[in-house]
Amino acid sequence: MRKISPRYEEIAFDIATMIMNGELEEGDRISGRSTLASKYGVSPETIRRAVILLKDLGVVDSAPKSGIKVLSARKAIEYINQYYNRSSFTEMKSEIADILKEKNDLEHKLTNKINKMVDHLTLHRDIGIIYPLEVDIPASSSLLGKKICEIEFWNYTGATIIGIKREGNNTLSPNPEWILEAEDTIVFVGKKNSYSRVVDFVKQ
Repeated sequence: MRKISPRYEEIAFDIATMIMNGELEEGDRISGRSTLASKYGVSPETIRRAVILLKDLGVVDSAPKSGIKVLSARKAIEYINQYYNRSSFTEMKSEIADILKEKNDLEHKLTNKINKMVDHLTLHRDIGIIYPLEVDIPASSSLLGKKICEIEFWNYTGATIIGIKREGNNTLSPNPEWILEAEDTIVFVGKKNSYSRVVDFVKQ
């Protein structure tokens, strides 16, 4: 979503564009604030802020009872370039934020779907040859404090770890550096005869 510039900046940009296009030349007098306020449908305060912006940039000069005078077409062009560059950067920043939000939302939805799938398969363990099983790690297990990559789970059990449940949270495909703790629940897949081997291995 593109960020909209403040109204006074849009008016300053419009005046600078007229100067760049030659509609207003250096030395020309611009309509008073009240006339400009009526032209743009804004308050005199908004026009005042637009004029101050252009004055600070050296595009125009303004003094009481003297009106608004065009000083520099070059400065007007510089302001227009700055306006475009800033608008483009702001727009890209906003677009990146939107994309990251969409990415996070999709990852959250995907995680929820995978968790539901695992829970569904756990409830139907009699379907198929390979299905997810679970076993809790007791406080007496020799696996405590070890990384998944260190325990050679598959070599000893013939099963594969697909997730770890800890404190009510499910972590799918845990990192090999994951350190096992008491009361972790190992979610694994394997043939039915793998279950007893996993239980023996975890509780050793």
